Amino acid sequence: MENEQPTDTSELTSDEVPEVANELPSSTGADTVEEDEDAPVMITAESLMATQNYQRSVLRGVYQELEYPSSAQRRNREGSLSLSIAINANGAVSKIEVTESAQYDVFDEAAIVAIENASPFDPLPQGTMEVPMVLEIPIAFRLQ
Repeated sequence: MENEQPTDTSELTSDEVPEVANELPSSTGADTVEEDEDAPVMITAESLMATQNYQRSVLRGVYQELEYPSSAQRRNREGSLSLSIAINANGAVSKIEVTESAQYDVFDEAAIVAIENASPFDPLPQGTMEVPMVLEIPIAFRLQ
């Protein structure tokens, strides 16, 4: 039985190796990268920092525009939600989507208004990996 296991393993390995080796050159050739306009952008420390700073700036702008709905305050209601926004290269918001709704619609509406009031944002920084930039924005409405 000991002789059978190595034989089976070596047969499987030898069958798999040529397939993998044959696939690699065709999918990673230098010509493919030069011709592909959608090739990934090289990430640098500077572009990563610029993107992170930009995201913080957008969040700060949205949070500054948030207003606790007075109807929810009067009823002692709290809620949290999450939004996804897409920002074009020029800083305009092209899409707002509530990805996780609050229990009360008034919170969703207040969050959307805050994004609309905070935009347009500054243009996207150079070297941004995805255009439009899509951000997830968590928002919690809590009474103090």
